[in-house]
Amino acid sequence: MELICENINVVDPFMAPALNSLDAEPIIELVENAVRQGIRVFDLNVGSHALKSPRLMAFLLNEVFSSFPDLSVSLDTTNAEALAVGLSLASRQGRPVVVNALSLEVEKWAQVVPLLREYEQSQVVLLLMTPQVPREAEDRLVAALDGCERLTRAGISLDRLIIDPVVAPLGWGDGHLHSGEILKFLTLLPEALSQPVKTMVGLSNITTRSAGRAVRQEVEVVFLSMLAALGLDYAMVNVRHRSLLRTARLIQSLQGREIFSPASLE
Repeated sequence: MELICENINVVDPFMAPALNSLDAEPIIELVENAVRQGIRVFDLNVGSHALKSPRLMAFLLNEVFSSFPDLSVSLDTTNAEALAVGLSLASRQGRPVVVNALSLEVEKWAQVVPLLREYEQSQVVLLLMTPQVPREAEDRLVAALDGCERLTRAGISLDRLIIDPVVAPLGWGDGHLHSGEILKFLTLLPEALSQPVKTMVGLSNITTRSAGRAVRQEVEVVFLSMLAALGLDYAMVNVRHRSLLRTARLIQSLQGREIFSPASLE
């Protein structure tokens, strides 16, 4: 399981000032700190503004990530022009890139699929929204199979696919049912598809800020452990949650991916 930094986000209270003013220094500092914690993939959420989002995407790849040629990026925007800018720059830099995300909505499909055909080395996140978030595991499976079939018809290899079952907040009236159904979905998915497909969640969506920092971190730590046990490939996380990062490092050691060191948990 690999972590993705979610903090480079236009609505992140700590990063928004730097992103709005195109100030590279605080963002570079965040990336450096995250890399020291073992993070290698960074989500770039540049919003959807018609003019600002493409410019911000270019700024991040040219002025921030040019200093980190070995890192991967996830392009998180509903702005098709910003997505095209990000794919073009990442391709020129030889940088691994993920399109985050493709939903099952027709309009979204028409915008994203041509770019996936053009940039054949990119991966793509499929959000299981129809357009609502399905609750039952079986409904998520139907959405996943529909998305896989449509991608195959479009000529997009499923080797490039990452499925996001969409985490719902526990604070929703049926939020606890959603989380249980996601766990069930992860157990059913390998049998439902004819080939292995990677999976991802936005972990911080499991709670809202109203729950408080301590509760949020505790819930995320427990849920991450449960997801990892079911073979989750990627978790998008807040890299300021230090206890969560310690848990992730311990999980990776227990999975045999890293040599265990008590110092790494400090």
